[in-house]
Amino acid sequence: AGAQPPLLTLDPPWTPLFKEQKVTLTCGPPGERVPTLWSINGRTSRSTSRLQFTLPSTGHYSFQCQRSRSEPSPPVKLSVSDDTWVLQAPVQPVLEGDELVLWCRGWWNVRPSSVSFFQNGELLRGPGGQDTLLLAPAQPHHSGRYHCTGRGYLSRFETKPNEVVVHELFSVPELSVEGPREPPEGSALTLACVTRGSPLRPHVALRHLFYRDGEVVAGPQGSPQYLLQALALPDSGSYACEARAEAAKVQKRSAPVTITVRRVPVAGVTLAAQPPGGQVAEGEGLVLSCTAGGGTRPLVFSWHREGQAQPLAQGPR
Repeated sequence: AGAQPPLLTLDPPWTPLFKEQKVTLTCGPPGERVPTLWSINGRTSRSTSRLQFTLPSTGHYSFQCQRSRSEPSPPVKLSVSDDTWVLQAPVQPVLEGDELVLWCRGWWNVRPSSVSFFQNGELLRGPGGQDTLLLAPAQPHHSGRYHCTGRGYLSRFETKPNEVVVHELFSVPELSVEGPREPPEGSALTLACVTRGSPLRPHVALRHLFYRDGEVVAGPQGSPQYLLQALALPDSGSYACEARAEAAKVQKRSAPVTITVRRVPVAGVTLAAQPPGGQVAEGEGLVLSCTAGGGTRPLVFSWHREGQAQPLAQGPR
């Protein structure tokens, strides 16, 4: 297999762009200049890792690059418009926790006035003097169709809608129980906080927390597992886990899972006498001892004689 795919970046990093506008494409680290195979709408050419390209016509463009012995980069797609006014969104994928910037822009960088921003037809902000809209940190509910209105030159304008998608950084965690949900007392149980990362940003560091009845019992920790050793009855409760991408300030909690620790039934009860056999002369001492091979502690023993229901005594031994 080849090396990791390079990151393909565009400058300016927006979509849509304008017809005849120049873009600079960079394959990998900006400071490098290495032989690179470029693909633009499926047509390949060879150049260095930095390429300038003029957008010749309206429509949709797909860019990819591949360096020596690397996998091809993920495609970067943008659209090209011949409208006078557009609402621009980031050309790179936007994930939860990112800063989402939208730009109401005119041909040749003409600045509009009295700008309003809309999401799915509903007014978000405006009218006002700012031609950018910042949504941070980006959340899934920020996905939608955006457009802007304003005044430019001598008349008002309204842009075509631009579809914006905020991708999931990682899935809502699921609390996995590696063992029975009604384990016996004294046994061990492993809980795992299972999430799926996004292929758009695969190396996100997560921290994990585990809760019982709403209180933190483990974490924050890098490991997605929590081992409960030598379970006791107080370990019963409603468990949940939480995954956090602290750098992106994104956190998600699992649905609760009920764990009920079962009492171990009393077993292997034996009665012993000292001296053995329980034969003593009047006035001598007799010691009776009752032991149990298993059972949830603490145990309470009851002493009975000749089958009587009423105990002679009760106690821990």
